[in-house]
Amino acid sequence: MIRTKTLAMPLVSALIGLAVPAFGQVSLELSSRKDYRQSKANVHFTGGSFFIHFLDGRIVYIAGCSSPIYQAPGTLDGDCSPGTTGYVSYGTLDGVPLITMPYLLVSSVIPAVAVEPRQAARVKLVAAPASLLPRPSGGFADSSVSLYYNLHTTAIQEYTVTQYNYTRNYTAAQRAKFEGEIVPGVYHYSFPRLKNPTAPAAIAAVIYPMVEGLATKNNVTTGFQFTKYNTNNWNAAGFVTLSSRKPNTITWRPLSPSNTFAAVDQLYFSMQPLTDQTNPESAVNRAAVSIFPPFVNAADTKVLLPNPY
Repeated sequence: MIRTKTLAMPLVSALIGLAVPAFGQVSLELSSRKDYRQSKANVHFTGGSFFIHFLDGRIVYIAGCSSPIYQAPGTLDGDCSPGTTGYVSYGTLDGVPLITMPYLLVSSVIPAVAVEPRQAARVKLVAAPASLLPRPSGGFADSSVSLYYNLHTTAIQEYTVTQYNYTRNYTAAQRAKFEGEIVPGVYHYSFPRLKNPTAPAAIAAVIYPMVEGLATKNNVTTGFQFTKYNTNNWNAAGFVTLSSRKPNTITWRPLSPSNTFAAVDQLYFSMQPLTDQTNPESAVNRAAVSIFPPFVNAADTKVLLPNPY
């Protein structure tokens, strides 16, 4: 089971004194993820991560072009047959470097309006709830993009989209460290202001509480646990036996309207193959196609349940 909490927060126009588009010109996303494995004996934390993604601007593109040179309108070049409209001069797009294939079929560009790109050393966590997380602290990576657009006109202009990322990973032995550092509350960050990077642009986002995996604290057992699998039949090898001829019943606790929020929380269910089909403790094979649901030919497909409890 995987416990994930993500907040994508569109920022208010007061940050920059300009009108920010309603769909979220500037956003700061904080996400904490924890993986748990339940055996017959216990629920084990197997690792996790705390991830931050900042975005100022947006590039909407239809396709990356296979040709390393400019394609005029009407050129027959697969997905880019309408012609090349954008050229990436630096950075990555969707995590993919575009140095050798920098041309794109772009439909629109919204440039950064608040935060300067390529200044990752100036991005800092300056305040957070009481925890073991160091502050002030940095460690952000820059993934900003510069794009020349529109190449089919005489008014070509350079546009910049600012992106910063941060990842803090935790091993299976670091559950206590994770829970001691990443706690619910408001996190305040300082970003370099656009065209004046030495001046700070203050941005805040919230981490909300969420049900953790099963744990005992102060002699009280709390947290998520699967409680029934059909007839609760665990075989000698440590696997749960499910029926292939009749419906299977799987229940869990303690998700309820008191600790989850139907408006924002989502609960998914899936069955994933293991790297070693004979070992219930082996890692999940995330590159393989899901066992359930089997309807999409892709890894890590899942079913969204009607409510989070």
